[in-house]
Amino acid sequence: MGDPRLELAYKSLESELKVQTDTLAAFRNRATTLLSVAAIVATLSTGVGLTNPTATEPLPGWAPWFLLGIFAAVAVACMSVLWPAYPWWFVPSANFIMERYRINLGEDEVLKDSIDDLKVKVKRNAAVITRRAQYFRIGVLLFFVEMATLVIAAGTR
Repeated sequence: MGDPRLELAYKSLESELKVQTDTLAAFRNRATTLLSVAAIVATLSTGVGLTNPTATEPLPGWAPWFLLGIFAAVAVACMSVLWPAYPWWFVPSANFIMERYRINLGEDEVLKDSIDDLKVKVKRNAAVITRRAQYFRIGVLLFFVEMATLVIAAGTR
């Protein structure tokens, strides 16, 4: 049996990879919801005649184009979150561990090397999560701009 401190560190990093994967999935779920709500707002503003030129009091001429542009920007931000994450590490690499085994490293040495490898993977995953979180925040901000534009445009008609 190897050093229990090394095993604890390895298991901790394994758990962190799982938490990171869950965090990325949560951001993707939120981005999907945000994109859906932004699409519904854009569709309803058109569907109820707010931007329909034959409506009795349509929105000002600039509003539909601005709303379309904002929706497109929200869509780009959301798709940046939803796009596949590469490289992304879900689990420790069995190949990495077996390479160490094949060169006859002891159990503690394999664990140390694996811990160092996992620390790098966790750090890379964290950078991906940080970027995706920023894209999501931008999407939320743009959605609020979309809603404010709709309210302002409806108030000026």
